[in-house]
Amino acid sequence: MELFDILFPDIYEVYLPACDACAGDDGDESRAIPLDVIESETEYTIHAEVPGYTKEELKLSVQDRILEISATKKPAAGAKDGDKVDAHRSIELPLDADLAKEIDARMENGLLIIAIARQAPVPKKEIKVKS
Repeated sequence: MELFDILFPDIYEVYLPACDACAGDDGDESRAIPLDVIESETEYTIHAEVPGYTKEELKLSVQDRILEISATKKPAAGAKDGDKVDAHRSIELPLDADLAKEIDARMENGLLIIAIARQAPVPKKEIKVKS
């Protein structure tokens, strides 16, 4: 294991898209999903560009504050059996993302829109020292 991998074990998972098929020459194509994160006082909105994919071809999951978006396009009729187009993106969500509430995801004209509520800020609390 290289020193860089020891110091930054999750950098490729969190900040760079996963690309399992990039290294192989089995005919598969893989790409990163471009996205924008918009922050408001009440929520985070993520716009992920997934043109050509249907909602059935998308998979979203959240674990340990990591949001994963995957898209798999099945081969067209007449294409080679191994041909498919995959896209993937993982991002780390902020600490104040309220994952206990429902996460809303919808498609609009090739744009996946994900809304994640923010937790209300905790007010400062004075602590008295007892003798």
